[in-house]
Amino acid sequence: MNILKNVYYRYKNSFLFAISAFIIKGLGALTLPVFTRLLTKSDYGILSVTNTVQNFSTATSRLGIQQSVLKQYEEYGDKERSQYLFSTILFSFIWSLFLLVIFVVINQFLGNNLFKGVEFFPYLFLALLTSSFSTSYAIFQSYLRILNIAKKFIALASINIILNILLSIILITQFNLGVYGKLLGGVIPYFLIFIYIITKTNAKFKLKYWLSAIKFGSPLAMSSIILSIVMMYTISLLTSCASLNELGLYNIGRNLGLLIPDFVFQSIILTYQPFIYRNLRENNISEIIRQNTFIIMGLFIIILLAGLFGKLIILIFTTKKYLGALMLMRLFMLSYIFKIIYFYPMLHLFYDNKTLLFTKIEIFSTIIFLVLVRFFIILFSIEGVALALICQEFIKAILLIYYSKLQMKQIFSIKALKSR
Repeated sequence: MNILKNVYYRYKNSFLFAISAFIIKGLGALTLPVFTRLLTKSDYGILSVTNTVQNFSTATSRLGIQQSVLKQYEEYGDKERSQYLFSTILFSFIWSLFLLVIFVVINQFLGNNLFKGVEFFPYLFLALLTSSFSTSYAIFQSYLRILNIAKKFIALASINIILNILLSIILITQFNLGVYGKLLGGVIPYFLIFIYIITKTNAKFKLKYWLSAIKFGSPLAMSSIILSIVMMYTISLLTSCASLNELGLYNIGRNLGLLIPDFVFQSIILTYQPFIYRNLRENNISEIIRQNTFIIMGLFIIILLAGLFGKLIILIFTTKKYLGALMLMRLFMLSYIFKIIYFYPMLHLFYDNKTLLFTKIEIFSTIIFLVLVRFFIILFSIEGVALALICQEFIKAILLIYYSKLQMKQIFSIKALKSR
């Protein structure tokens, strides 16, 4: 109980940021029963493909700049900060539009041969357009995080998700647009928020600030790009081996499997990541160990309970036709445990400016995934993706702990909790 009080009084803004995470994840989850009745399983199969393409586009557009803002913003003087923020937002958007044009040109050569049954226009084009506008949103949200401006953070997140849901429902039900309406309802809120951000942050801009942000964030972006390419390869395998209905089960199983742990984890790290950087600068390692142990224990219990009541979760959020995703959901939950364990060692490498080393670890673990996923898909169908991911995350955890030179007792220690 004392630990909970300490967390609240020391990091009370994290509870406000958690409200934002609840709005995004919570409302998305609460409306899932609506969309699973409005859309078909094949529609969710299409969303699996568009989400994967959007993740790739997002990684190549952002280039890790949202992470750079968290670290670099306070390193500039007061006069330079507004220029730094606007420059990173402006040039990131210009870069994302350039990439969008490249994707359109590439499509003229490849046609629709990459993903069976999913057309580039309008589905993939809308996914790419969404990632372009969302880049500015992500950078601005990082700025709000570093200054602990929680209320505005919550307001933007609320506007984004509520508009997304309302527009999607209207476009699906009133205009019979189906999955096209779902995608269109996602891009419009990001566009409106983009206009607000540009007018709010308007200042002198210099290319050097964007290049500086890229220099720090690009190794992180490279790992994200590689990961997203791997997922596109995985989805391409699934579209060649499975129907869109099975891809729909994959979409639901993956989303529900990551929903609860990701909701809790993302709520915490909004302020936990700056907290780790701050305490590393102050060499306050004992406080990091204490909080990290508390977080690992809490999230492990949450994942265990969610796995035990997996069938009930599916029936609450979807319908009986999606019960085939139960095993897949539990496997994705299991993979998240390793992510929780290696989060602090990963940030330790970032703090030491060893982002290139992290990229190498990411690449190596990804190669393991690529070797396993094709074999596992043949043996276990859609569940094979989750099994390959578990192996990848386990190997990544081992390597990150080893190269961060942290002992396990520096990551997780029951004694650290008792000493409080």
